[in-house]
Amino acid sequence: ADPVAGTAAKVDPIRLADLNTYLAGLPDNFNGIVNTEALAALSSATPPVLIDVRTEAEIKANGSIKGSTFLPLNDLLKDMTKLPADKAAPIIMVCSAGHRGAIATMALRMLGYTNVKSIFSGTNGWVAAKLPLGN
Repeated sequence: ADPVAGTAAKVDPIRLADLNTYLAGLPDNFNGIVNTEALAALSSATPPVLIDVRTEAEIKANGSIKGSTFLPLNDLLKDMTKLPADKAAPIIMVCSAGHRGAIATMALRMLGYTNVKSIFSGTNGWVAAKLPLGN
């Protein structure tokens, strides 16, 4: 039956506890990174893995950041072979505006990846800041 307004939803207590643990442990920056810090990290001697979770159409229309690996958000957990085997390896997620990148960051962190960040403004902010695209 449809839920009645004003009644509490039935929630899986294990999933709720896991989500609560994740949310309670969020740092002040919510695991985000500004685009200039991301560029510096990507330009370093040991760059993080950059995962672009946008759609193929978005990438074709707008380009992508040099060195990014294409893995659409809807397929993120279907093809985890593109992710580092080392769950402590640095990973940066990117989308168009930051929303899907944040969702992907949350998913990977809940799966045990400990060094995942999302570019706050996505590729829209990257382009607005006149940072280089490459792929």
